[in-house]
Amino acid sequence: MGTPEPSGDAVTTSVSLNRPCSEAWRYLIDPVKIPQWWGDGVRLEPRVGGRFEEPWRDERGELHTTTGQVLALDEPNLLRLSWQEDDWDEPNQVTFRLASDGDRCRLEVRHEGWDQFDSERVAKLRPQFESGWRDLLSSIAALAEQDDSELPPIVHRTYIEAPPDKVYDMFATAEGWDSWFTQGTTIDPRPGGSLQLRWVHFGAGRWTTEDGGTVLIADPPRRFCFQWTPGSKPTTVDLLLTPAGSGTQVLVTESGYPRNDPDLKSLIDCAAGWGEALTLVKFFLEEGVTYGEVPRDAATDLS
Repeated sequence: MGTPEPSGDAVTTSVSLNRPCSEAWRYLIDPVKIPQWWGDGVRLEPRVGGRFEEPWRDERGELHTTTGQVLALDEPNLLRLSWQEDDWDEPNQVTFRLASDGDRCRLEVRHEGWDQFDSERVAKLRPQFESGWRDLLSSIAALAEQDDSELPPIVHRTYIEAPPDKVYDMFATAEGWDSWFTQGTTIDPRPGGSLQLRWVHFGAGRWTTEDGGTVLIADPPRRFCFQWTPGSKPTTVDLLLTPAGSGTQVLVTESGYPRNDPDLKSLIDCAAGWGEALTLVKFFLEEGVTYGEVPRDAATDLS
């Protein structure tokens, strides 16, 4: 990892990660990955205008919270945040940049905007942030090395001609899921709440199955994130809803599949499943169309 070097008034440091930028990007936005290298309680909404929070304790054990918002986002190359400690009058800025380096990528952090402080305070703050960013980038590099055992994430996008609050309810409520996709789902739509998706005689194979886990993020109408276990270990499903004209852009990401043949099959099945699911919810909200029950004598077991 590079030694932090001032650039103008900025603190700048970088690290090489054994991931292409498309995969390394997850460490900056994934609600499961972020606490693994940054710390418990750190929250980031990966959209322009999204909130950022970092709780931390000082040397006396007193709790503080750094806050900010996403100023710029260009997947998978740039994330810029405003950054304000709870005793600062104004925020400054932190920019994360990812640049390809063969089959790896270089992650640079640039923290700038110290001119609001007098020289004495800058002399105290800069070494603290140089050390802090160096430690955090060491943590993210170690996590990237550890994650060699994971498959790449599933990613799907679609546009739905319906407002974000309506789309959110399709994924964050039991009534929503059951209206277009499941039969008998239960959800406690709060962080830490339980989620259980159920299908009864669904689809061409008339499959009856269920799966579920824990709600991680419930932030209506922008984001709903949960864990479930379609393979050997829990994976994370993150649904991000962004207003677009009179409708909503929907981004679903599922990550955390172990790198082995059985879980590769689970990933392929769920990748196809999420593509189908987004198509079904789009047709339901725009046209009122549902899949419908397949007659028993027409069902085909495709497993």
